[in-house]
Amino acid sequence: MVGLLTYQKGGGMAIPLNDLRQKEVVAHFLDTQNYSETARAFNVSDKTLKRIVEKSPNVVKEVEHIQDNWRLILFISYQFIVFQE
Repeated sequence: MVGLLTYQKGGGMAIPLNDLRQKEVVAHFLDTQNYSETARAFNVSDKTLKRIVEKSPNVVKEVEHIQDNWRLILFISYQFIVFQE
């Protein structure tokens, strides 16, 4: 995985991001919708983060689909509770 690296504090060697870590980065970005904040949280550059997000459109769609499903479940649950009262 050339180009998808994270840097250790203190100027150490860059460590490649594995697939699971990349999915965590994408999920965090989808929650915050902020490249800078996500890049700081995972200690990667903004450019690296953008490449990860652009490279994984399937993960982005999958996470958005899951979020939409949860929103729908919460909405239906709320409606059920309101009508029960």
